[in-house]
Amino acid sequence: MPEGECEEAKKDMALLAFLARRVAVFASAAAGAYSFFAFGMSIAGFVAVSGPVARLLGVEPGGLVIVLAVMLGIAASLALIALIPGPVWRWLASQGFAGQWTTRDTVASMTAFIGGFALAYAASPALGEWYPPVAWYLGLAFAFTALYVYDRVWGRTYAAPTFGVAAALIAVTAPIPLYIAWSMGPDEASSVAAGLMLLSYLAAGSYALRKAAGALEG
Repeated sequence: MPEGECEEAKKDMALLAFLARRVAVFASAAAGAYSFFAFGMSIAGFVAVSGPVARLLGVEPGGLVIVLAVMLGIAASLALIALIPGPVWRWLASQGFAGQWTTRDTVASMTAFIGGFALAYAASPALGEWYPPVAWYLGLAFAFTALYVYDRVWGRTYAAPTFGVAAALIAVTAPIPLYIAWSMGPDEASSVAAGLMLLSYLAAGSYALRKAAGALEG
């Protein structure tokens, strides 16, 4: 092959590699954004219907009902994430791209949420009956803070800012549902917490999508 054609072929291969990397970053960031949307909508949906369904079944809504609703929302969102972004991350792994979701990330996420909720609910005996129905919202702030630190230090550093956005927004707004629960009651506070969570996840997911678009813009 003539030297000129060889150089041109090298440039084309470098360009293809560059574009492949950009597409991989876009796909991973977009999958992460969907995960935020699925997570937030699932939890908010289960929390929103938990009170009326509990009353329909003759159960008084309270902290245990809300916790169950949050757990069901997490389970549903994990199923959706496994079905939709999961194949994207598996394809990225099969192509040898770094940064996809791994088993270690799953274990870290489960540990963060279990630890976050445990830490939030540890204060329940001291604070009284008004606190448990909204403690899960504070638990989310603890969990996302832990995930931010994990991704910044050990995991997918490009994903850390998205978790940071979610953690910061939830932490800043946490006093609102806590105060409403204390002053007005758990039902109103649960609705406010679910709405604030949706807004926080909307911001974090939109941030992730903006990062995905930036990967294609250069």
